[in-house]
Amino acid sequence: MIGPCARPRTLITARVVDASRPAAGYGVIRVEPEHEVEARPGQFAMLGVPGGCRATLHRPMSILGSGATLDFLIREVGRGSRALAGLVEGDDVQMIAPLGTPFPAPTKGERVVLVGGGVGASPLLFQARLAARQGARPTMIYGGRAGRDLVLADEMRQVCDLVCVTEDGTLGERGLATDPLAAALAAGGVDRVLACGPLPMMEASAALALEAAVPCLVCLEALMACGFGACLGCAIPAAGGGYLYACSDGPVLAAERVDWERMRAA
Repeated sequence: MIGPCARPRTLITARVVDASRPAAGYGVIRVEPEHEVEARPGQFAMLGVPGGCRATLHRPMSILGSGATLDFLIREVGRGSRALAGLVEGDDVQMIAPLGTPFPAPTKGERVVLVGGGVGASPLLFQARLAARQGARPTMIYGGRAGRDLVLADEMRQVCDLVCVTEDGTLGERGLATDPLAAALAAGGVDRVLACGPLPMMEASAALALEAAVPCLVCLEALMACGFGACLGCAIPAAGGGYLYACSDGPVLAAERVDWERMRAA
C-alpha cells in the first residue's frame, strides 16, 4: 500500500517567544507562527534545524499546545535536536504544521487512561488539557528511567490524576508504566487507553488493553524526511501485511492496526 501524499505544504516562519531547559538534555520552546496554527493532540510539526549545525532535514516534533503560539518539548538526541533545544527567545524557526492524524476529541464522561514516556508525554498532556476544559480529569501514567525524565510532571498534575513510575524509583513508584496500567485495567471501568512513548511501552500497553477488551490508540514516533506522505520513509508494518505511514496514516493509530512483531524486528 502506498501512503497518500497530502496537498503541497508551505513553510511557516515562527519566532521563539520563550525557551527553557526543564532538565538536562531537554528543552521547551514556545514559538509564535506568522499566522495562527490550529493543531490537535497527536499532530506534529516538521521543524527546520538552524543552519549552523549542518543538518538539512526537518525534524518531526509533537505539538504540546496550539493556538496563537505552539509549544514543543525537545529531547536532545543528535545534532539537529540539540540545535532545536538550544533555540533562544528571538530566534526564528521554519516549520510545516500541523501534520498527521490526531487523537479523537475528548468525550465527556469517557474514562481514559493515558500512558506516556519521555517526549511521548507531549501529545497526552495536550489531550488532557482539552479534557480538563470539559471538566474531565483523566488518569495519566507517566514513566521514565529516572525522575529527571518526567519533565512535564508538574504540568500533568494540574489536569490529570498523575501516577509517576520510574525504573530507578527516584520519582513515584518503582517499575514500568505498564505496571499501574495493568492494575487499572484489572480494576475495570476504563473506556479507552491512549499511549505514546518508547516502542516497548506502547506494544505492552496495546497488549494489555487488547487482553482487557479496551480500545487502545497509540501515537507512533518515527524518523521522517517530509512529514506528509511524499518520501515514504516512515513505514510502519501493518497488521495483516503491507505498511502504514506514520506521517499520513498516523501518527495516531488504533493499536490493532500495527504489526508489533514486525515493527520490533525492523
